[in-house]
Amino acid sequence: MLGLAGQCLVEALFLERAVLAQTASPVSLKFRKEPKHLDVIVTGNLFGDILSDIAAMLTGSIGMLPSASLNSKNQGLYEPVHGSAPDITGKGLANPIAAILSLAMMLKYSFGLNEASLAIESTCLLDEKIAP
Repeated sequence: MLGLAGQCLVEALFLERAVLAQTASPVSLKFRKEPKHLDVIVTGNLFGDILSDIAAMLTGSIGMLPSASLNSKNQGLYEPVHGSAPDITGKGLANPIAAILSLAMMLKYSFGLNEASLAIESTCLLDEKIAP
């Protein structure tokens, strides 16, 4: 999905992980059968959109997933997978967990603030009001 240059970049960035180049179809099947075997997925935007929607089934809701689109300098756009959900504005239905966890990802990946990121993630796991 990334081509040879992209695969070399991924291998350089993720030295501690096994790198396996696959197309979107087998990866989406692996989400269903063995999701714990997928730690980091690097792909282009089109397949990323498809795979993130498929991955939503793991949490039971697309609105619970944080996401990041990063460049080679770890600068990026961090947002909930579900987007802004304008159809539920003002109804008290939105769950902020994905937005909060997207912030944690930004602190970790773009700013190198691992402790702050972990503190946010830990709080989200413990707070029953925002975690399911």
